Amino acid sequence: MKAALPEHEKRRQLALHRFNILDTPREQSFDDLAQLAMTMCEVPIAVVSLIDRDRQWFKSCLGLDATETPRDIAFCAHAILTPDDLLVIEDALLDERFSDNPLVLGEPHIRFYAGAPLVTKSGDALGTLCIIDRQPHQLSQLQLAALKLLAGQVMQLLQLREANLALAQERENLDDVLRGANLGTWRWNVQTGEVIFNERWADIVGYSLAELAPVSIGTWLSLTHTDDLKESGALLAQHFRGELDFYECQYRLKHKFGHWVMVFARGRVISFTDDGKPLWMSGTHGDITEL
Repeated sequence: MKAALPEHEKRRQLALHRFNILDTPREQSFDDLAQLAMTMCEVPIAVVSLIDRDRQWFKSCLGLDATETPRDIAFCAHAILTPDDLLVIEDALLDERFSDNPLVLGEPHIRFYAGAPLVTKSGDALGTLCIIDRQPHQLSQLQLAALKLLAGQVMQLLQLREANLALAQERENLDDVLRGANLGTWRWNVQTGEVIFNERWADIVGYSLAELAPVSIGTWLSLTHTDDLKESGALLAQHFRGELDFYECQYRLKHKFGHWVMVFARGRVISFTDDGKPLWMSGTHGDITEL
């Protein structure tokens, strides 16, 4: 029996594709949760299944040599119809929805199935964490509860993966902007003197980062014209006291070839110590010599 479509199938499909998970390589973290479900419920097969438009695709599949099946014959296509409940089939041959299913009558000869839906915050089931046996099977209440909890952990992995992808994209976009603006970047631990420069920061003064290593606040001080240090220090102090929203200053840096480069620096404190002292500060350097 072919499963009906969920009430909000279009929304569910959009949610699934936003995760950018389909057709990605296997990941150990998903396999680990499937293995735990398989072990706790004492079955030979466990799958993290995602229901696409015309197929179910497996992010993890332990105990079967498969990556996907048609949606029309997927047990999980039935399970996603009830996002709040587990679908438990103790003997598929006795259930009219599955008794003539090719996955029951043929390989892998499913007799027992239990699927815990993977549910988004909006209530859409993307797929299931499911377990399978080739013979009739029953689960205890403890095992059922554990399967549902593990499905929640699978969903947490999906959300974490999505957040990491978004963060990576944001970083890539920021790098593109910085490259387009031809800006050097810096991060400075005000308390320890540790600094982190990008390659463009060093290039402005004719060096590579490797040539300047190891870098610290002393690297900046050694390159800055002594006549400009006093004004820079005064502006930093005003920013640290909260009198200026940003630290902004123009000063000269000594180029590798001996001439002076005029830069415009802009930054602000981004974190503080527990007692309110400035901790990390970040900002940019722009070469304004021609201006």
